[in-house]
Amino acid sequence: MAARALRRFPGLWGLLLLISLAWAGPAEDLFDQASYYLTQRYISADGADITSLLSQYQSKLKEACAPQGDACTFETAGKLIAALVLELGDGHTNYFPPPDYQDLAEEFARSDHPTYGLETLRIPQTREHWVLRVEPESPAGQAGLQRGDRVLLANGQPLPESPREAYRLLEWPKRSGLRLKLTLSRAKRRFTVTLESAQSNSSSLPNLVTQPDGVGILSIPNFDAAEAVGPKVHELVALATQRGVRKMVVDLRDNPGGLVSEFLSSAGAFLGDVSRLFRSREGVFEQGYRQGQVYSRTGRDKEEYVFYSIPNPVHWRGPLAVLVNSRSASGAEYFAADVQLRKRGVVIGEQTSGVANTSTLFVQLMDGSGLQISSSLALQPDGSVYPRSVTPDLPVADDLELRNQGRDLPLAKALEWLAEQP
Repeated sequence: MAARALRRFPGLWGLLLLISLAWAGPAEDLFDQASYYLTQRYISADGADITSLLSQYQSKLKEACAPQGDACTFETAGKLIAALVLELGDGHTNYFPPPDYQDLAEEFARSDHPTYGLETLRIPQTREHWVLRVEPESPAGQAGLQRGDRVLLANGQPLPESPREAYRLLEWPKRSGLRLKLTLSRAKRRFTVTLESAQSNSSSLPNLVTQPDGVGILSIPNFDAAEAVGPKVHELVALATQRGVRKMVVDLRDNPGGLVSEFLSSAGAFLGDVSRLFRSREGVFEQGYRQGQVYSRTGRDKEEYVFYSIPNPVHWRGPLAVLVNSRSASGAEYFAADVQLRKRGVVIGEQTSGVANTSTLFVQLMDGSGLQISSSLALQPDGSVYPRSVTPDLPVADDLELRNQGRDLPLAKALEWLAEQP
């Protein structure tokens, strides 16, 4: 799972590595550094050996750099590292070119940043861009944008096919303090909104909608914000109880994961005590939630460290439906898997992303690019590895086209199932 904390060279080893490779060209330096981290840290649930793949790409690098010699560039190596990671086929192991990794680092590091409060998605099959998420109190939320709105133009321009270029087109006005004019369509109606960015000091936090029939809909966009997501979930579950909510929907659609601590503390509001074992190349360690405390245990003596405590922990025991889709990943998959394994509720939606059995770390490389690496396996109490993805108990397609028309099929199925529960 993405730890959302970027790590630089871990101590002297990284320094010695750079010194020993100083004679080589930039491309070889970069490739060797990436190879070191992958060799030392990468772990796969299916036992895949990355050594032979690294050897193949080392040969490709020599071939690509032959005409340039020691002048072979970082960019040449970066393209091959990206291809290597893509061929590896591990959704939790990714390469980020320098501009993207810089954006990622800034996103993780910022405590106060401008935002419009929306996230978009490009569907490869149709090449169309859709609004994926809207923060309720954000400029986008106040302008009435909804999940499933189709984005036609941004400041008069069609959004580029490249997701990265589209992201930059949407990001640039925000960072420059400019307005963003969006032309959208919903239910065949075309409309325009103009957004002014607002300062935000946190990632998107969970939010709650309560219905007159006693159903609460708790949306958890991600598990990014340290010591904030879990406490917010407990706070909202307590609020739901105060409002007379008797049945709950937890919406994890499009949730990409985040911090293990925040998944654990969030799941604890519905499962009570919950934990995960992780096996890395350094050994087995445990992280868990117990009676309001988020903790870790490492080493042979099982020494325990408490990350933080939730002031007023709750434990929801009413009927529970969890929504997932193909973009629910990592911590969201952990949550849904535990609900299934404990028979605590029903999981509704689509097969999840497929990174439910690993956690990750981030490392920055010498040219400013970076790697996200699957660094540990998530183990069940009996020591077996969790399934790669979560198969819903009730499969329902999460169709943004239908959502654009005002029909949210997974949510409708959840409400239908909850209506049948005592």
